[in-house]
Amino acid sequence: MTVTQNGLRELEAKIKGLPVQDSLLRRRQLLRATTDQVQQRQAELQEAIEQTKALRTIQDDQSLLANVERKALAASRSKAQELLNLVTQPDQENNEISARLEAIKRACKSLSDGVKTDWAQACMEHQERANAFKPLAQRLNVSLLARIEQLEKLLIINSRSPPTALATVQAIMVARKALAAEMATLDMTGPIETFLRAAQNHNGDPRALSDPQIRDYLDAHPALWKSLRVVLI
Repeated sequence: MTVTQNGLRELEAKIKGLPVQDSLLRRRQLLRATTDQVQQRQAELQEAIEQTKALRTIQDDQSLLANVERKALAASRSKAQELLNLVTQPDQENNEISARLEAIKRACKSLSDGVKTDWAQACMEHQERANAFKPLAQRLNVSLLARIEQLEKLLIINSRSPPTALATVQAIMVARKALAAEMATLDMTGPIETFLRAAQNHNGDPRALSDPQIRDYLDAHPALWKSLRVVLI
């Protein structure tokens, strides 16, 4: 899209040197308006790309939205080239230019929407986990509670979209790793985590209590009994 902007600027400069006539003035105004909109679309696309990179880094998955990003970039480049071809013609059709600009806008939005959707899902999953384990952490491990709240705070502050500031991205990654390490010390994984999360929400399956792994865990942490609820089936 940078090539398109340079082409637009060169055309505008040439037109400035021509005799000022109504048709030339309209063409110059159209070029200026088109340049402004191209710059805006470029800024939107760049922001979406930076958010995509941040999402992949935080989620530790470089494949996230790869296809969506590829399509958005291809569509933007294609329409930008068509746009440049249009504005170099003596008589530009405003509606044709608007159609290309709108196509670029849609391409940017598709990537931006994809990022926001994936990020919202990641934040929701953490919030659900935090809600389930906060009361347990209060009884089991104050350090675990602090880790949950630290990550929760960072995600709430940046809930609308992934942060692109390097310091914030690193802070979230550090908080996630610290929480995972703290959880690992409690060995609260697999069927144990599944049962505890359900029981914390007052819908634990009493049949799970026959699982030796779950029973041994509860026996090792008797304080948990006061936080759990099971439902007879």
